[in-house]
Amino acid sequence: MWVGRLKRILPLILISITVTTFWGAVEIFRNVVYYPSVAISAPGGVNVNFLFNGREDQSYCQQLLTNVANSMLSVCPTCQIKQKVCAETLGAEQQKLLSAEPLDVASVRMPDGGVITYNSGDPAIALAACQTTAQQTASTLKTGRADCYAPNTARPLSLLQQKSLGSLDSLLGMLFVCLGALAFVCALYLINRHEDFHTYLRSLPRRIKRLIMVGLDIVLLPAALLSALSIRYGIHWSQIENLERMLVVALVVAIPVFIKLGLYRSIIRYLDIRMVLTVVVSVTIAVLLLVGVLNLMGSSSLTMGDAVIYWLLALLYVGGSRALAHAYLRQSAHLVENRERVIIYGAGDAGAQLAASLKGNSGLLPVAFVDDNPDLAGSVLYGSRVYSAQRLSELVQELDIRQILLAMPSASKMHKKSIFDRMEPLGVRMRTIPSLAALIAGRAKISDIEDIGIEDLVGRDPVPPIPGLLPMTIEGKVVLVTGAGGSIGSELCRQILALTPKKLILFELSEYALYEISEELIGLREKSACDSEIIPVLGSVLQVGLLRRNLAEHRVNTIYHAAAYKHVPLVEGNPVAGIRNNVIGTLRAAEAAIAENVETFVLISTDKAVRPANIMGASKRMAELVAQGIDGGQTRFCMVRFGNVLDSSGSVVPLFRKQIQAGGPVTVTDPEVTRFFMTIPEAAQLVLQAGAMAHGGDVFVLNMGSPVKILDLARRMILLSGRRIRDKEHPEGDIEIRFTGLRPGEKLYEELLLGNNVSGTEHPLIMRAMEESMPWSKLKPLLSAIDGACRELDEEKAILSLTSIVPLFSQNKSAEVKGFEMDHYQLPSLRIVH
Repeated sequence: MWVGRLKRILPLILISITVTTFWGAVEIFRNVVYYPSVAISAPGGVNVNFLFNGREDQSYCQQLLTNVANSMLSVCPTCQIKQKVCAETLGAEQQKLLSAEPLDVASVRMPDGGVITYNSGDPAIALAACQTTAQQTASTLKTGRADCYAPNTARPLSLLQQKSLGSLDSLLGMLFVCLGALAFVCALYLINRHEDFHTYLRSLPRRIKRLIMVGLDIVLLPAALLSALSIRYGIHWSQIENLERMLVVALVVAIPVFIKLGLYRSIIRYLDIRMVLTVVVSVTIAVLLLVGVLNLMGSSSLTMGDAVIYWLLALLYVGGSRALAHAYLRQSAHLVENRERVIIYGAGDAGAQLAASLKGNSGLLPVAFVDDNPDLAGSVLYGSRVYSAQRLSELVQELDIRQILLAMPSASKMHKKSIFDRMEPLGVRMRTIPSLAALIAGRAKISDIEDIGIEDLVGRDPVPPIPGLLPMTIEGKVVLVTGAGGSIGSELCRQILALTPKKLILFELSEYALYEISEELIGLREKSACDSEIIPVLGSVLQVGLLRRNLAEHRVNTIYHAAAYKHVPLVEGNPVAGIRNNVIGTLRAAEAAIAENVETFVLISTDKAVRPANIMGASKRMAELVAQGIDGGQTRFCMVRFGNVLDSSGSVVPLFRKQIQAGGPVTVTDPEVTRFFMTIPEAAQLVLQAGAMAHGGDVFVLNMGSPVKILDLARRMILLSGRRIRDKEHPEGDIEIRFTGLRPGEKLYEELLLGNNVSGTEHPLIMRAMEESMPWSKLKPLLSAIDGACRELDEEKAILSLTSIVPLFSQNKSAEVKGFEMDHYQLPSLRIVH
């Protein structure tokens, strides 16, 4: 662990060493140096000026001045000492004297690099004095030499003359520079190898990146100016007059120019020729302004030669920094190229594991975390900063986010729903990691990112089951599920298998559906080490012989009758098939259960059976009357009525999802249509518990919560997929919502109860409705008539027989079915079956 932490902080340590050593080198180079300077007026109008190289000891400087003055007066008693000073800074003219540039007067270059100049009205006299001094001085020197140079003659510096008297400090300063450079190179290498740093750097908000570039220029521009002065004047750069003022002015004029010309608006990783031209123009204007401002201030410290060198170096430093950053970011392109930038919502253990798993994912790049816990804000997790959830909208804009990953597997559905409510206006796609139950069961991994489940959008937390109810009619018993391959039937089978029945018989008409569910259950049985026997049976409940044989052979204790045709438009277009399967199929299954002494028969019903407006609803209501009215003998009959289950085969949810993936339009029948919704697992769990509470003829109704507006559901699914809704106000949107009108037999609102005579049960979400039923003596001949019409494929007679018992309703108190106008019938006054 400590090795990993050291790898993270080592680049920071090296950068700190770099800054420290460079600062130390500057301080060494900037040690106060005193320049002995003597001005003497000699006979014949000759002015002699001595300027020696720098001395670090002021007393030594003063002693040197005294010695020079005394020596001159001893040789020339009539000479006058006009000036004698130890200068701490050099003006432009003095800098020129110590340089190799030609002078317009005769001069002697002394061994330490100092200069003696001779100025006279007669240049010949000055040159003669220069030559005499050079000869006299050379005869007394043990090392080096003194050379006389005529006016306007090049004055090269020998190695000895270039050496500073403070050479030891210079050597130490250069050593510091080398150490700092080495530390900086090592830091860059480690940073380049650190993938988290790549991620962190790219995830920074745009304004932070701009501030980094401004800070870099604040360092590089003075460095360029100091480098230019060092090239021109060597070690003497630190003694240039008004140096601090020059550095400040360079920054004050350059940074605003860079901002104005858009140098900080460019995206570094997309460096192009336009950005190069911007750098050239910006630096050029900044240098010209610097020269102009210094001249206005009366400072002559920066010559045109200095300005040209500064311009070249500023181009190198400013442009080079961009080029290096570009190369660095492009070098890391294999890590992040073509990866979608995402924010992870949730900075807990799940969020950290998700970020770690995405490191090897070439499709997604986490650039930030957000969390509801304000204490986590400001921390860094896997190279990405953690922000408060309140800043989510701002981050989406700044970081150009198109997708948010929810990493909160243990959060309640209400909490998730509140998060989704905040997400909707952002126009980003919302995805999530699997649920905690799926993770614990091993059915999924953290990295198995999936779209938001429709159950999360509805936002209702399931009520925990009552432990004693679930196994009552299942554990150790033989259970048969009709329609085992359907949405509800398959989930019933999964939950029944978890309760360890002795046998589980899968009765299904569709070969493919039966194969799918049987293979899945066999896999689940192997994982759970369950010894329940799974028996797939391919057949229809209308095949009475097949059904009774299986009931008798396996001695079935409990039947869950989920086999039914439930798709309203299809049943509306094929009424005979729908009526026969839903009504007669239920009748045959019930008769078989009674004949084989099955203990419990549970009918899965629907809210469309309440005041039905279509053939499917009427047929399911008729099936309810069968379960209520039949003489069960030893078999307890009950029915469980509930609304739409999410993501079932006939639900609008898969349709909406498919339409969204295809780019729209999303079709909604009517802006006001509403439906009850419940998740398939929750509905199945409640069905199992309701069956355990049956006494005989019970009508159980599941509490579905508040109805959901289908239009709102469609809008939310579109927005949370990252698309925008296209309408009159937003013609540039991605997906249109198109209203198609109510389909035949469809209602705006669904109901769950026929009356108000409802009582509670042991479970808070299961109600027992006391509803009117029809005596079996009256119902049986009507069922025979329906069966006969279906066998004869007489559609009109089958519908009339059905609706004579269960009238059709509509929003306008009437309904048109297959060309027939149905009056609004009231249910007859029937006896209550207890």
